[in-house]
Amino acid sequence: MQLTHENYFDYDANWEYMSNSQYQGFLKCESQQMALLHGLWEQEEIKAFTEGKFLDAWNNNALEEFKASNPDLYLKNGIEFKAEYRHLNDVIEFISKDELLMESLSGEKQRIFTAELFGTKWKIAIDSYFQRDGKKEGRIVDLKYLKSLYDRFWTINEDGIAICEKTLEHRGYLDQVAIYCRIEQLANRPDKVVTKDGKTYPDWYEPFITAITKSKPYPDKEIISFSTEGQSYHEFIDYRLSFIEQKMPRIIAVKSGKEKPKRCGQCQYCLSTKVLTGTTHYSHFLD
Repeated sequence: MQLTHENYFDYDANWEYMSNSQYQGFLKCESQQMALLHGLWEQEEIKAFTEGKFLDAWNNNALEEFKASNPDLYLKNGIEFKAEYRHLNDVIEFISKDELLMESLSGEKQRIFTAELFGTKWKIAIDSYFQRDGKKEGRIVDLKYLKSLYDRFWTINEDGIAICEKTLEHRGYLDQVAIYCRIEQLANRPDKVVTKDGKTYPDWYEPFITAITKSKPYPDKEIISFSTEGQSYHEFIDYRLSFIEQKMPRIIAVKSGKEKPKRCGQCQYCLSTKVLTGTTHYSHFLD
């Protein structure tokens, strides 16, 4: 199917294409992600998601559409935010004064690309896309609205070991950066390569994350890059993609129905469908 902004999140599009959010969903709980795909489960629309959608709408010059889709956020006049959302106007005013931040968001909005990778078709929609043009290098910029850039999250990995992840890792944003760069390159320059430090890589555009936090009264803001002295963003992308590639055979098998999805036992879907069949030894809760 031909993807557009109107059908990007549709049922058929989600079945035909993999996305980063879908990939992250499978990593967190296969059963919940399959229920979402089948339309048997709908994630609760929490305030944080709504605020993020507002920022996306502002960046995409689509505030009127946002208002029409979210009338409960506004007073009866349909113009002013209700009290709990008025801070969003302050956030926009605050970040609009930062020239470098605004420049990072000045590219083409929500540019959609598709390509096949790791045995399945993927879809991406880039928040701010800068096509290579003469002396200007190509860039991919993703906008994030976060509680904090420095939060820590304890999680259990696939080996049953508790690990601590920081925001960018926990939210799947590092994987998203790598996926976006690879899909964009496959869609536009599939055969073109570059050499960095004696190693050949696909011709990826340089990625950035423009991050704005919800701290009050003043949000924090950063433009996050992925190149440092001694390590290029090409190495970062190559490293992240190698891990994603390892996960994809299992995900494809589950999505296609060849393997039964596993339950994480802790997400809202698993809790809502939990049926007791016996007892659990107390030591299970001490690990």
